[in-house]
This record gives sequence, C-alpha cells and structure tokens, in this order.
Amino acid sequence: MEEKFKEIVLREKERSLWMSRVPKETKDNFIEFANDYFCEDFGMAFQFLFSQALEYQKVKSILLNEELINKFLDFYKESNIKEGKIKLMNGKVLKGGLK
Repeated sequence: MEEKFKEIVLREKERSLWMSRVPKETKDNFIEFANDYFCEDFGMAFQFLFSQALEYQKVKSILLNEELINKFLDFYKESNIKEGKIKLMNGKVLKGGLK
C-alpha cells in the first residue's frame, strides 16, 4: 500500500507545476480564462498559452525581419514605378506612380 502511495505521489509530482510571485490580476485572469475555455483544466490552459507564446515568437521574428521588409518594399516600389501606378494592398490602383 505504501509503495502504491509513493508511486502516485511521484507520478503527480512529475506532472505538477507550482508557481510563485504571480501578480494577483494575472492569476485571476488566468483562472478566469481556464474556467471559461478549458473547463477549469489549468494544465491544458497553460499548455495552450505556452504554445501560443512560442508561435508568436516565431511569427514576430519573421514579421520584424528588417531585411525581408526592405526587400519587399524595394520590390514593391520598383514594380509600381515601372508601371506608372501604385497598387494598394487591397487591390485598388492609384494612377500616376510614385513621385
């Protein structure tokens, strides 16, 4: 019986996470989020938020890649100057080109 209890404690210890120094407002918002979207399953709520944070970091590095942005802007400016018009992102075209 004692061995089984130790096994259960060790298994739960592997899956547990204790956090300290979490601001009260953040904790309250997290609990509300977990209650609303994950039926009070804090582990799944944490996993979701953590995976979203990692994905955001990857996307942010792509979106804020200055070299890539400059290449896109240079290409866009050149194509519009050659055609004598400005094509907006929504598909509308302004005639007259860049000055």
